[in-house]
Amino acid sequence: MESADPGADNEGALLRKCKESIVEPPDWLEKVIRFGCSLVFGYLVTLAVLLGWMMSARVAVACSVMAGLLCGYVSLRFRDPFWKLVSRWWWPWR
Repeated sequence: MESADPGADNEGALLRKCKESIVEPPDWLEKVIRFGCSLVFGYLVTLAVLLGWMMSARVAVACSVMAGLLCGYVSLRFRDPFWKLVSRWWWPWR
C-alpha cells in the first residue's frame, strides 16, 4: 500500500538531514579557549609588527592589548571562518 503523499518520504529525509547538520552553540569552555587563543595571537602579531618599528613600550603594549581584544572578539563572533582567514593570510601556500 502506497502512502497518500509521495513527497512525505522526501520531506522526512530532508528533515533528518537538517537535524544532523545543526551545530550546537559553543559552551563556555569553547568560548574561553577561542578568546584566549585569539588574544595571544593578537598580542604576538601586534608586538612583532610594532617592535619592528621600534615604538615606545607603552604604545606597543596598548596597541597589542587592543589588537588582542579585537582578535578575541572577532574569533568569538565568527568562529571558524576567522581562523580560516588567518590561516590563508598566515600560510598562503596552503
